[in-house]
Amino acid sequence: MYKEGFGNIPNKDKVRNMLDEAFKANPGPWIIHSHIIGKTSEKIAREIGLDPEIAFALGTLHDLGKAYGHLEMAHLMEGYRILRFESYFYPARIALGHGFVTDEISSYHGRANVSEKDQEFIKAYLKKRDLDIYEKLLILLDNLIKDTYLGLEERENLRNIPRTPDRVERLEILRAWQDEFEGKLKNPIKTYLPRVRHNKFPYNLFASEK
Repeated sequence: MYKEGFGNIPNKDKVRNMLDEAFKANPGPWIIHSHIIGKTSEKIAREIGLDPEIAFALGTLHDLGKAYGHLEMAHLMEGYRILRFESYFYPARIALGHGFVTDEISSYHGRANVSEKDQEFIKAYLKKRDLDIYEKLLILLDNLIKDTYLGLEERENLRNIPRTPDRVERLEILRAWQDEFEGKLKNPIKTYLPRVRHNKFPYNLFASEK
């Protein structure tokens, strides 16, 4: 579907199809995280006057590169390439940039396991990036939620990264974003997460493991 100012955005059927294909290629709990981020983004967007279809697509597909077995910084580049190949240019940019709270590549919390050429591409992208409200929302939710709501501090602690000045600055920015969004919402962000329903997609994909 075409969205004025955003270009082509996959509708829910396309998003579901992309998730299904990705899960076949690489089954794993990444799909729970993607589902939760997408549904939470959709609900928040609807309440604060954003386009819920855009928010849902961006949230659900942000880790698509990880779904194909790419980890750390490599999953950002792979998600970008997959979505760009499908002509979803705005979602592709969000998939690339969601790992960076600031415009510095050092704000990423994992290994820079991409080529020097890709690193230079990411640096150039970040320097010209103009963070919009959709990207801020996605980055914030990605740092609050794993397969359930954790909060900024617990999510950061699980990464087991030294508290450098850059990491402290990163957390301060995220706290400010959380205050900004929760100032617009009727309730705290954690209340917008979807309910867990094990008989529903994507939880039912793991039913045989129980």
